[in-house]
Amino acid sequence: RSDLFILEPDGKDAENIKLGSTLSNDQLSNMTFDYQFVNPPYGMEWSKDEKVVKEEAMRGYGGRFGAGLPSKSDGQMLFLQHFIDRMHKAEEAQSYIGMIMNGSSLFTGGAGSGPSEIRRWVFENDWLEAIIAMPQNIFYNTGIGTYIWILNNRKPTVRRNKIMLL
Repeated sequence: RSDLFILEPDGKDAENIKLGSTLSNDQLSNMTFDYQFVNPPYGMEWSKDEKVVKEEAMRGYGGRFGAGLPSKSDGQMLFLQHFIDRMHKAEEAQSYIGMIMNGSSLFTGGAGSGPSEIRRWVFENDWLEAIIAMPQNIFYNTGIGTYIWILNNRKPTVRRNKIMLL
């Protein structure tokens, strides 16, 4: 919050910083966004959120986690579904997501598993515009491969049903 007060005399949007788990206590559930740039925790264990997340997943696409659940050892795909839920409806306005993830989001889970079904949902809705591979060792003290996923709820006609790989 202090950074927002330094950047803006009135602390613009500082009230949107909330304490707690986004996965089990979504305090901005009534909001959608034009742009979301996010770096969720890699390999975050989500067992402390399990009860609420599973209850919401049981609601299907009426909740944030209807596409599937990843393994409890890596919550990245839960965050992906959460941020997709915060996109505007395509008929109302355009939304973009830029999300930094490690490589596990690209390949974990066999056919029909939670991660596979989440990827299928993203592809079938044609939200994924690009995947950008980042150089190794770009993040301090780790050599893991990282990728930026760019999602768009209104892809231009020329790029529909295509994904750019950079």
